[in-house]
Amino acid sequence: MQDRDGVKAAAEWRRSWPVVLTSALGLSVSVIYIYSLGIFIEPIEQEFGWGRTQITAGITVVSVMSVVLAPFVGMLIDRFGARSVGLPGVIIYCSAIAALSLVGGQVWMWWAGWAVVALGSVCIKPTVWTAAVASHFSAGRGLALAVALCGTGIGQALLPFLTNELVGLFGWRGAYVALAVGGALLVLPLMLLFFFDAREQQRRQGVAPADRSATPGRGLKEGFLSAQFLFLALAALLATAGITALLVHFVPMTTFAGMQREAAAAAAGVIGLASMTGRIACGALLDRFDGRIVGAISFALPCLACVLFLGFDGSTGQAVLLAAVIGLSVGAEIDVIAYLATRHFGLRNFGTLFGAVAGLISFGAGLGPLFAGIVFDATESYANAHLALIPVFLLTAALVASLGPYPVFAQATEAAE
Repeated sequence: MQDRDGVKAAAEWRRSWPVVLTSALGLSVSVIYIYSLGIFIEPIEQEFGWGRTQITAGITVVSVMSVVLAPFVGMLIDRFGARSVGLPGVIIYCSAIAALSLVGGQVWMWWAGWAVVALGSVCIKPTVWTAAVASHFSAGRGLALAVALCGTGIGQALLPFLTNELVGLFGWRGAYVALAVGGALLVLPLMLLFFFDAREQQRRQGVAPADRSATPGRGLKEGFLSAQFLFLALAALLATAGITALLVHFVPMTTFAGMQREAAAAAAGVIGLASMTGRIACGALLDRFDGRIVGAISFALPCLACVLFLGFDGSTGQAVLLAAVIGLSVGAEIDVIAYLATRHFGLRNFGTLFGAVAGLISFGAGLGPLFAGIVFDATESYANAHLALIPVFLLTAALVASLGPYPVFAQATEAAE
């Protein structure tokens, strides 16, 4: 059985690797707004005198809008395909990132700019990329999703250092423009050439795609009312809030302990490298072992980062270790969520169901940095934030462990294919 699955997975890779590559680079662009913000906090704070809560509230604007819009974007993906949503999404998103450079001294202008970022961001969330990849892969789906999701690791690895260099060369305003233009040039040509999900690919080849209603998977009502949706959605919300708090505030957290910003930005790059390692390893494990076990271990791992932060002495070695633990956590965490969603929801309404989960992921990504910023502004320390996050991560691990076995339709889909 393993040999047959291996042959099938190899065939899937030969046929569909350009989709995986394009999705990886698309995801690397989609996280510009998150993983560059830690570098922008200090120069914006110095220019306008805003608090860190006000600055990081920009991500909260994105998260709130994503919660509302993500399920509807998922419906568009289910109906029209990932390409039809992703292409205009990248254009809107990169234009909005560049427009942040025009913000004046009123904080409402900053938040309004982030509202436009949200309109583009919600169209290039992981739902778009994972829906396309999952449609091409079955036997090798875990590894394919892992490789695609490594795109966020590329962003995590490069963006802190790259943004810091761009801010040094052009100021924070010029840095936003450079990031936006570079992102568009990186991903749009590849999307035009290669980014098609399986149904779109069939239409391009002159083959009538199967009726979507015949695709195995949960119905919308059944999916939204299932315990698996509740557990996965809550775990995704809480875990993303916690890990994004550590990610966005990594540079401020380490510089608060005495590190230079340049050294902290370099250490932050390790997060991305470690996340790619975590994703590849986790994807391979998910194709071989029970996703509940793999997921529970992955979701508990950030507790170690919180403990290490509580004892952080400002040294480069400890900063690199912290970055590695956070990166491994991020890499495994998002991969687990995406993979388990394909197995527990199926592909018939995957865009809508996972879109709702992705909206909560975005909401968590906004809540976490805001929470850490509020704690710092109130106490002039991050220690209470680290203490509060430990039980949160343990709860997410318990929720994933309680999902139950994969539904029968997932096995039927594999047999049919």
